[in-house]
Amino acid sequence: MLSATLRASGRPGTMRSVREDERPAPERVSVLDREPKAGDVSVAASRRFRGVEVETARRALTSRGHSVLVARSGGDGLYVAIQGPGPGGGMVGSTRGVLGERGAIVLVSSEGRRVFVGGIVADDVSAVRVGDVPAQLRNNGFLAEIGPDDSPVVVITKPAGEREVGAPR
Repeated sequence: MLSATLRASGRPGTMRSVREDERPAPERVSVLDREPKAGDVSVAASRRFRGVEVETARRALTSRGHSVLVARSGGDGLYVAIQGPGPGGGMVGSTRGVLGERGAIVLVSSEGRRVFVGGIVADDVSAVRVGDVPAQLRNNGFLAEIGPDDSPVVVITKPAGEREVGAPR
């Protein structure tokens, strides 16, 4: 595991962020190293992510009018946001260590009676479900719409098998 998220760039007094491909597999979020696409520009151009200054932000996926946005701060922070067409949505941040330990950083957001569970997973996750609902998984982001009375318990699939992440904290 990396002991720090910044390494010297080789020039005295300068630091560079660690690239995702240099990180251990349980903490690797490769979408953050991807070249920006048209959908990323509005997120990354201002370098602000729902009030948090970030180094990189990417739109991981869009489904049924809702987007999952993934961002990295200059330190060890990872952030996920769910944006929909109407009011609502939300954002949560955590450390990369939590991603490695728990397997996901999870957010629950609602619009009226619609409930969305989304989050960030590492590269080695091949599937995600929320309760019995399969989540869409793309570019290290996942999103599932569940019923208001359904369980928000997240289960990820890694090479070693399924692992319950649990409900968002």
